[in-house]
Amino acid sequence: MKSFKRWIRNYFHFNQRETNGFIFLLLVLALVAVLPYLWKTTNATYDPGPDRQILDSLAAQLKTSPYQPYGPKKQIASAKPIPAELLHPFDPNKLNQKQWEQLGLPAFVAKRLLTYRDKAHGFTYKEQIQRVYGFPPELYAQLEPYINLPVTNNSRSYANTESKNEPSYSKYPENTKPRYTRKSNFLAPFDINAADTIQLKKLRGIGSKLAARIIKFRDKLGGFENLEQLREVYGLPPEMVDSLRKYSFVDKSFQANKVNVNAATLAQLQQHPYLGYKLARHIVAYRTQHGPFSSLDDLRNIKTLDEATYQKIKPYLAL
Repeated sequence: MKSFKRWIRNYFHFNQRETNGFIFLLLVLALVAVLPYLWKTTNATYDPGPDRQILDSLAAQLKTSPYQPYGPKKQIASAKPIPAELLHPFDPNKLNQKQWEQLGLPAFVAKRLLTYRDKAHGFTYKEQIQRVYGFPPELYAQLEPYINLPVTNNSRSYANTESKNEPSYSKYPENTKPRYTRKSNFLAPFDINAADTIQLKKLRGIGSKLAARIIKFRDKLGGFENLEQLREVYGLPPEMVDSLRKYSFVDKSFQANKVNVNAATLAQLQQHPYLGYKLARHIVAYRTQHGPFSSLDDLRNIKTLDEATYQKIKPYLAL
């Protein structure tokens, strides 16, 4: 048994506690595999009759339910004709909820209409009333001739009344001001490993959050060896990566911030994006059992470290 434990520890780089847990797990799995053969089976047969009766009753209730797609559908009642004595020209900005209800509008729609009117600071044309969610089209067709408002927003058609030779900003000089300032499309190339958030935010589409995320990933990584590593920044869209590749570069004299695998603690190793807790724990376990690493190639002896990860992490490690 001791030799078996020793073999497990050397093969998986487990400590004593992990080895005992692994052996216990093997015993549990063996017990689960044998348990079906030891369990006594009964000869009782399943009677589907009671369950079938329950399902049939549920199906019958479902067919008569008004809330399922195959049952009878509720008919939407059309608006009732408004009494002639109530039909007279009116200002929709002066009616209260009770008066709207007298015109045939449901109470909840009347309340919604008043809320819309308050937020819009009053109705200025008829189409605004028709836009209120739930307003019956038939009721609007009856009331529309009596609403003392223009049909549409007249300010939209003002531009059509102007002379073709007269510029539109002659009467509205404020329209000549840009609504927002565009970010410059002619940025000087910058070093991605020396850029701060202000420099990154000059690119269109990169705000404070994305810029801070790029800086944070760069610091945890130890610097960008190449611009393709920008694709590993969480939440950075591909089009933003292309913009960064276009306007940034990695200086030829760049030296990554390296982590000493013989001196770094587990907490320090696991902070690196290419290691994580599991691989960092295996590095510390291997270092504890076999002594300090004599070269970075000794990391290849760790079975959980594949070659692709080794090549990615190698520029950021030192002895």
